[in-house]
Amino acid sequence: MLLENLSWPEVKKLKPARKVVLFPLGSFEQHGPHLPLTTDTDIVTAIARRVEQKRVDKILCLPTLWPGHSTHHLFFPGTLSVRQMPYIQMVIELCHSVGKMGGRRVFLLNGHGGNDVPLRAALRELKSDFPKAQFVLRLTGLWLQRPCNRCANQEWAAWVMPAKWKRPSCSTCIPSA
Repeated sequence: MLLENLSWPEVKKLKPARKVVLFPLGSFEQHGPHLPLTTDTDIVTAIARRVEQKRVDKILCLPTLWPGHSTHHLFFPGTLSVRQMPYIQMVIELCHSVGKMGGRRVFLLNGHGGNDVPLRAALRELKSDFPKAQFVLRLTGLWLQRPCNRCANQEWAAWVMPAKWKRPSCSTCIPSA
């Protein structure tokens, strides 16, 4: 179930404590001159939606948090980033909201490497705040897969790691590519 499609009475009836709350996290930054600024967000959203579709009765999928911690990309025009401490606090507050609605199992699906350190810090706080809840953090790991032809054939790919390895298939996750 997608949280954004539900009304509050529907959420109340859902009993979120019985579901895994899937929380996708992306970013808004460069991925080379040929990919959109929303690449991380688009990919993690597509993965989360596919997982949710396979387990509709067991998963409550949150909207993707598109702001990420991307200060290392601020010199690229168009990057929108949140500094580390506000990012940590934002994730903690959103997970507190999940806890208030009854969620007890939260799976943070991270689609951007720059979010990793602040998410680990947020996780430490959340585990202290909600000792009976379960929080799991995973990075999508897309850079480990084979790059698409469009990415692999770019000469600049050698110095732009995310552009070289980010997408296994440009059309797999983003229909417009």
